[in-house]
Amino acid sequence: MTKAIFRLTVLVAIFCACVGAPAQSNPSAASARDLEGTIFTAARRESVDGLVQACGIAFSALVDDRVSRPGAPVKVGGTFHLRRAGNGQILFTLKLGLVDDPGGLQAPSAPANAFIRAPGGRTPPPSTRRDSDPGFALYLRAIDQDVLSAYEAIVGKSQVVVGFNRKRGQKYVTLLLDLKVVGASIVDDAVVRQRSDVPVDEFAACSGELLRRRTPSHGA
Repeated sequence: MTKAIFRLTVLVAIFCACVGAPAQSNPSAASARDLEGTIFTAARRESVDGLVQACGIAFSALVDDRVSRPGAPVKVGGTFHLRRAGNGQILFTLKLGLVDDPGGLQAPSAPANAFIRAPGGRTPPPSTRRDSDPGFALYLRAIDQDVLSAYEAIVGKSQVVVGFNRKRGQKYVTLLLDLKVVGASIVDDAVVRQRSDVPVDEFAACSGELLRRRTPSHGA
C-alpha cells in the first residue's frame, strides 16, 4: 500500500466515525477523485421514553470545491433531521463538517453556511447557525416551503441537494446526495456503490410518526 493510499484509508475511517458511518473498505488503487459522489447514508432516529423526537439521515460524500479550492476534492459529512423542540414545534436541523485534502489527515472544519434543498429548487435563506462538535456546525430553521420541498424530494426521489460556503456571502458549493447509497467499496480498481431503499424508507416511517404526534397542549 502506498503512503497516499494509506493516508486516504485512515482519513475515511476517521471521518466516518465522526458522522456515525461504517468505515469503507480499503481504497487500494482508487483516489479521492474516483470516489466523488455519495459514499454513505443511514437513517437516524432519536426517542425519549419511547416517543420519537427526531428523524434524520446521516451522510458522507465527496465533491469538487470549485469556489474556494478550484477543482480540489472535499469530503462533506453530517446529518439532517426533523426534530421536535421543547415547545412541540418541529424544526429542521443540518449538521455539517468539511475535510479538505481527503488523502491527508486534516481534521474537519465547519462551513459558514449550509443548507439542503430539493433538486432544481431555490437556495433557501441562511439558517440560524450554532456551534456543534469540533469541526462541525449546526443549522436550524422552522419548517417552511423550502424544507417541505426538500422533504418531498427525499421521500419521493431519494435525492436532496446539500450546499455550503466557507465565508458569508460567498458562492455556494453544491452536491446531489443519492440517498440510496449505503456504502462504497473498491472492486478491481473501480468504485462500486452499494444501494438500498432502507435509509429513506426508515426516515419516511419515522418522520411520519413524528409529524402525526400532536403538539402538547398548554394550560389545558
